[in-house]
Amino acid sequence: MPPLSDIIKGAVILFGAALVIWMFFIRPHSYDWQAAGQVEGQVKTLMSNSKVIGRPVINAVVTLENGHQTIIAVPLKSDVRQGDMVLLRVQEDAESSARRRYKFYKEVD
Repeated sequence: MPPLSDIIKGAVILFGAALVIWMFFIRPHSYDWQAAGQVEGQVKTLMSNSKVIGRPVINAVVTLENGHQTIIAVPLKSDVRQGDMVLLRVQEDAESSARRRYKFYKEVD
């Protein structure tokens, strides 16, 4: 029979692994998204999208007014180019206002 210290170490390792798995994979997320206004951003880069056939969008890296960057899906028909200003709709999670997502709304003239 292994020593008690090895059994305790093994139990701690298994408990830690189970906790990590629960935190990142199993724990339910509510994500109750609520409208939080609009924000302007500048298109920094357009990224190639291999799924253009199934979904007519292209991904764009957008620099927001506060300096943060995010990736959004821009419809191909919008004719957005690098350097263009775009208007994004913002949604916040009801539980955590720091958790936000952005959606393309329109190009700013």
